Order: sequence, then structure tokens, then C-alpha cells
Amino acid sequence: MIAPAILALTLVPAPSADAHRQEIETWRRTRLERLTRPDGWLTLAGLFWLEEGPNPFGSDPTNRVVLPAGTPRCMGELVLEGGTVRVGVESGIALTAGGKPAAATALRTDADGDPTVLEYGPISFYVIKRRDRFAVRVKNSVNPPLLSFTGIDSFPIERAWRLEARFEPYDPPKELLVPNVIGGADREKCPGAIVFELGGQTFRLEPVRETGTEDLFVIFGDRTNGYETYGGGRFLYARPPAKGRPRRPRLQQGLQPALCLHSLRHVPSAAARQPAARPRRGGREDVRGTLTCVPGHPERNRGIYPS
Repeated sequence: MIAPAILALTLVPAPSADAHRQEIETWRRTRLERLTRPDGWLTLAGLFWLEEGPNPFGSDPTNRVVLPAGTPRCMGELVLEGGTVRVGVESGIALTAGGKPAAATALRTDADGDPTVLEYGPISFYVIKRRDRFAVRVKNSVNPPLLSFTGIDSFPIERAWRLEARFEPYDPPKELLVPNVIGGADREKCPGAIVFELGGQTFRLEPVRETGTEDLFVIFGDRTNGYETYGGGRFLYARPPAKGRPRRPRLQQGLQPALCLHSLRHVPSAAARQPAARPRRGGREDVRGTLTCVPGHPERNRGIYPS
């Protein structure tokens, strides 16, 4: 049920217009630096789901895991057996892991923390785990989308989109089913509602709390999605009320990984969006450059500007 009492609130002083602008511009620069790193999201070249048993990898298109052109046609196999993935390498293939020749051993996945990254020249790949399924994420440090990338167009910074909200806790937390792009649904905990006023209307957003963070993750959509902004919706984080010192949570931009159909890590589908009737022309417009290798945009919308 919804707790009858709204959390006590204290006001947070708003920064000056110059400080607000500087904060946004700093975030944008940092974002571009992350995107254009040798292992950033613009290097993403493919994602391939593994089947139980041997999964050949190399540039041959008949392989289960198809690596970019320039790699040998058949480099070895990734063997999935009993929830473990092992790598086997063909003789004469200079595949490395951690700077050393890749051995026939079990590979760590991203569910184990830092995955085992296999490398061959500019190509790298590693295993990811999603529930009970395993896939291989492939990156290319000379990927065409990275080489052709020239920046991200953004709407002008508007101080009016820096919003404060109140937090209405749920006791107990509500469980939400969040559809994802691999055809399933994730069960997420919603600790309460973020409520704010805009243009004479009251809006409620139900965030979820992801594992390993106290931040509130908000998924919503508006009428610009698919026309002027990213079609998948808007994704942002909000700071929760501080423990022992309740205050207004301030909506801020999140640092969620790229919204890319190859990524598939906690990426909700369009069905998961909470509708917002008012168009929100702010944040990112579109990516400049050639992005033919990656379905969808390899970067995400900003959402509401940070605090």
C-alpha cells in the first residue's frame, strides 16, 4: 500500500544560471569522452547469443559468433556447458587474454564482475550473462561508427528543466514488471513515487532501484520520442532523499550504458515507458556521423538536466 504520509522535505538552494550551464557542459564533455574511448559504446560491433555446446567464432558468416572482417575465418570455439563458457583456440591464432595467450579455460562473465576479455588486434570480445542465457559482446577499436562520429546535437540548455520533486515512499515497496528488448520482463522494486509540478499539471513517475545503487532509475516517454529525440524513451537517475535528512529528490541525468539493441543490459522496451503528455524538447537531439553497424542509436537520451 502507499504510505499515507509524504516524506518531510527541505528545500535545496538552486545554483546560479552560470553554474547550471557549466555543470551541463562538463557532463556533456565527459559523456563524449566515454563514448569515444577505445572500448566505448561506439566500438560495439555485435552481440551473439550462445547455444549449449560448441559455438565457433571467427569472420566466417556461418560461425555462431561472427567477428569483423580482418580476423581469421575460424579462430576457435566457445563451449557453453553447464552454465560455464570455455574457450578453445585453433593452432597458430594469436588470441590473447590479459596480454597473455588465451588458454583453454573457463571465462569470467560480466556477472562475475570484470569479464575475461579476449583480444585479437583491434577486436575484443567477452561473455555476458542475462538470467540463464549467455552471449558474446564484440567490440572493434576501429569501428566505422567510432571513426565517423562527429558529435551529438543537443537542445539549448534551459534552466526551466531543472526540477525539484517530492518523494512519496511506498511501504512496502511496489514490484514492477519492466519489459526488456529480449522478450522478457524484469521484476524491479519501486520504493516510491517521484511527484512534481510542471506547467500547472502534477506528474508522477515510478522509479525502480537497481541492484548495487541507491539512485532512483526513471523510465518515461514524451511526444518527441521517435521524432526529435530517441525513440526508445528517456532514461535518467534521481537522487533519493538522504537517510536521516529527508529532502526533495532532484531529477538529474543518469549515466546508464548506451541504449543499443546490441547491449541488452537492463534496457527496457518501449512498453516499459511511463507516458508523459507534455513534449520535452531538451537534452539530446541526434547523433552526427554514420551509425550503420549498430541498430538504434549507440547513445542514450539525457532526460531532465542534472542537479
